[in-house]
Amino acid sequence: MRILHEFSDGPRECSYLCEQQALLQYQLAIDLNRKDYEALMGQGFRKFGQLLFRPRCTACSACQPLRILVNSFTPDRSMR
Repeated sequence: MRILHEFSDGPRECSYLCEQQALLQYQLAIDLNRKDYEALMGQGFRKFGQLLFRPRCTACSACQPLRILVNSFTPDRSMR
């Protein structure tokens, strides 16, 4: 994997929690293999094309990325 560019935005108004400030960390990566991808996902990164991003808010840690194993997920009645 090669990181071509790394940057952060913000702070800006949080889209999820009123009166909180948000900050996102971005990485533009190429040559990303499965092992690198899994490691980054474990660090809270998410992927959109070649752009990886994760929340890096200084005063809040309410955003928790979740990974759902689709093959073993069964919705309960409230989710249908």
